[in-house]
Amino acid sequence: MRLFSCSPVFFAGLFFVVAACDDGGAHITPTDTGTETTDLFETLDLLDADLETDAQLDVPDVDEPIEGNWLIGMSLTETTAASPTGADLSPALPSGAVRAGIVTDLAQRAEFGPYPGRCRVGDFKMVNERAAFCIEGLTSVMHMLYDGGHLIDAVALGGVHTEDQLLFHGVNLELRETEVSQVEVVRDGSDGGDAVIRTTGKDAALRFLAGVLGSNILSFPASNHTVVTEYKLAGGSRTLEITTFISHESTSYLRTAGDYLSAGDLMQVFVPGVGFDAMQTAGSQHITVSVLGSYMLSLPFEGQIMAFAESADATPVFTAFDYMDGRIPPRKVAAYTRLFVVGEGSSFDLEAELARYKGEADSRVEVQVEVTELGSADPIADLLLQVFDAQDVPVGVAFTEPDGVATFAIEPGEYRIVPGEWDGPLGSELSLSVGAGGLAAPAVLQLPTAARLTVEVDDVGLNAAMPARIKLQGPVHRLFHSASGRDTLLLPPGDYQVEISRGLEYDVLQTSVSLTDSLTPTVVTAALERVMPTPGFVAGEFHQHATPSLDSTVPVVDRVLENLADGVDFMGPSDHDQAFDYSDIVEQLGVREQLFALNGVEVSPSWGHFNGVGVLPDPTKTSYGSPLLSQRNADGKYEPITASQIIELLVRDLSAKLVQINHPRSGSGFFESIKLDPDGNLEDISESKFPRGFSTMELYNGNADVCKVARDWYMLLNNGYKMIVVGNSDTHGLGGPAGFPRNYVRLAQDTPAQLSRDLLGPAILSGDVTIAGGALIQVGGDWKLGETRAVSAGTPISIPVQVLSPPYSRTTTLLVVVNGHIVESLTFAPLSEDIIDFDGTVEVTLAKDSYVHFVVWGTDGMTAVYTGRPPFSITNPIFFDVDGDADDDGSLYEAPRGETVPAVNYAICGG
Repeated sequence: MRLFSCSPVFFAGLFFVVAACDDGGAHITPTDTGTETTDLFETLDLLDADLETDAQLDVPDVDEPIEGNWLIGMSLTETTAASPTGADLSPALPSGAVRAGIVTDLAQRAEFGPYPGRCRVGDFKMVNERAAFCIEGLTSVMHMLYDGGHLIDAVALGGVHTEDQLLFHGVNLELRETEVSQVEVVRDGSDGGDAVIRTTGKDAALRFLAGVLGSNILSFPASNHTVVTEYKLAGGSRTLEITTFISHESTSYLRTAGDYLSAGDLMQVFVPGVGFDAMQTAGSQHITVSVLGSYMLSLPFEGQIMAFAESADATPVFTAFDYMDGRIPPRKVAAYTRLFVVGEGSSFDLEAELARYKGEADSRVEVQVEVTELGSADPIADLLLQVFDAQDVPVGVAFTEPDGVATFAIEPGEYRIVPGEWDGPLGSELSLSVGAGGLAAPAVLQLPTAARLTVEVDDVGLNAAMPARIKLQGPVHRLFHSASGRDTLLLPPGDYQVEISRGLEYDVLQTSVSLTDSLTPTVVTAALERVMPTPGFVAGEFHQHATPSLDSTVPVVDRVLENLADGVDFMGPSDHDQAFDYSDIVEQLGVREQLFALNGVEVSPSWGHFNGVGVLPDPTKTSYGSPLLSQRNADGKYEPITASQIIELLVRDLSAKLVQINHPRSGSGFFESIKLDPDGNLEDISESKFPRGFSTMELYNGNADVCKVARDWYMLLNNGYKMIVVGNSDTHGLGGPAGFPRNYVRLAQDTPAQLSRDLLGPAILSGDVTIAGGALIQVGGDWKLGETRAVSAGTPISIPVQVLSPPYSRTTTLLVVVNGHIVESLTFAPLSEDIIDFDGTVEVTLAKDSYVHFVVWGTDGMTAVYTGRPPFSITNPIFFDVDGDADDDGSLYEAPRGETVPAVNYAICGG
């Protein structure tokens, strides 16, 4: 944990300023807008018959005063809006005006970017000529706090750096949350005054953590407090005033409160006085984060701020701050206020905006720095610049605008300006001497000339440009996913190895180039051929993550582009507990003809992870409709979700086409949690413990557990559970890459443009699915995986089998597996230099009903694309009826129950 005491804090894009440390109930003095108020108890009618009487309250005494830094004597804003839905947000605003109202169409939330989930129809917007803020309606787009009413987005208007990463801001009441029952516009701004939005609710257990942990360790029982939060915005201001009123209605003291904050996981934490080192923020007097869009939250009193959740790179992504301290006795009302400021990407801009709001003088002078590239007239935009003073202490950060100019507000003195990372060579910095009058003209920071590489990629068969994956290794290692196949890249000069590819079915270009510092690009052309066409099949996977998952830092656009460049027909996003809609991104990028988004979600309690595949995200519901990790029981209490509920809710609420068990033998694996015995009998496991509604499971999610999961799979098949296996990347970063492995699904409509969830769902459930990791097994003729065929006992069955692999991959061993037992192992040399490793007929003879499937692998790692990884492919089984319906149960195929499966030891298994 990191402790911030009496400190301004810029956390993951949010700038907290704990102002002068007071010794009592400190107050801020905002700009006087003449806002009228009304009494909280009168408005909410809190003193009703359900509130306990004085005689029932043993301790503390209800007559005790409020202690600590709570605000007392504050009242709610008087309602003047004509409607709780507020003003019409469509008309243009007069200068100096402010409006608040409910968003009724997508055009009214355009300020918040292209993704409708960031501010939805039904949410509330507050807007003036300089800023816009979005307050959720009754549901939340996030899965960490179950109800709405949170500040979900904020953006500075009229600026360039406005693409933010704010996820949410909400009330933290002793590690509980607010179950919001009402969101309304109190003042809509049409009378010339402030706009005010109010949320009302009761405190509730922190239900997300209860679901994740499978216990109530951090989910303390609710106390029936009434929690009211008002958001107030004035015309012409980028500062949102937030005041929370708490009516304390339990029999014990209320001691602490604060905020939950999540600013996304793409933030760079910058600490004035420290720099970009989040681990040294304890005790700092000024902590800032700046990205393309930035925020500040100002607190007007002494407090402490504690982070309890951090991402792998030490940037907090979901943090509880607890800065209210003292005691509120029962039946008392107290409040606390903060100022939320939105800026344009500069820490200096935020500081100036706060000073402007408070009416404080600013003695700093404005300085501009223009960044150029040696020999080029083109400006360098969106470059992060860090400012150091004469003692080499970092004092702030800013970004260059489209004209290449960054603006700072600094005290007179000596400074160094140091650029952040850019595509070209580094090494330059700028020394500045700033007098009381500032600089006469922008100072110029000139960066060394970059090398330029133009890449042109064509599909030989189509004679047209196509998307591609471009991998560069040299003075720097870079990975690009090109949507167009026509890109010019800036790089540091030097010698590079270049690899251009399009996934499993295409050949690859590997070449070397020497790049010099020149404005004239070196051109590399790649004419790639689809050497391994797969008509009648489509390929993709079902398990990928991006920024909607807390543990991924990949922007959703980058994830889509990666799938496009790696040549899958469909992508299967599955973010943790959030059914984010990737279809919008695919459409906005204009690549729907080349890629289909089969939306999904990974429901992620601590005892197992499960995918809903082919879901229909619902932006009007919390987490787009994903099942919440704790569910209300018949007594009204929240309990961790069960496996049966996961299946039911995914199908009922999200229309999932199928439900999948993910990485069943990992640390968070379902089979590990239920202690599934591969030598056991499925009939001995209750449906409540292991529901039979799962259709697929991951056999391959990395190779560490493949053999253990294969044995589990054979046990399920031998017990009559026709589980379909798939292979997925479970990628959380870039370059994994997406689509390794991928799953080939038999489908007549075999182009991405033709795909839909209604076509893919039944095709997967047919069982005609093959896992392909650098190689692909295909059964020939009229044979289909997943089908049941009637055969005669003792009669040889001939199955045509072909193994394909691209030129950079070779397989050498084919296994024939019957009822979990290897009955034949074939070794071979590739038949063709290009793609055919094996082409022959496999014969099996069966004495009873059985299933047969195939496994292939190569011992040498691939030489390109998936470099170093041994290739493999695994089919789902074909089922054979030998004896007809011998047990007269209406099913021709009878599972080989009672067979013990030996330990699996495939060469593809490993760490």
